[in-house]
Amino acid sequence: MTFVVSWLEHGVAEARAELDGAAIGAAAQRAVTLWPEEPEPEPGDSYAWSRRVVTADEPQDPDMS
Repeated sequence: MTFVVSWLEHGVAEARAELDGAAIGAAAQRAVTLWPEEPEPEPGDSYAWSRRVVTADEPQDPDMS
């Protein structure tokens, strides 16, 4: 698995890291849930909750940038 990052606006040049995908998969099998998923907020709720899932090869929603 290859991670590539850069944040030129903040002086972070492109960096790349190669990781063993099998090791990540094995670690995922040992993962435990510490907190349950939060329910979706109802209109008028007094708190805000947000999450974002980014998946490779899916276009980014322009409203989320």
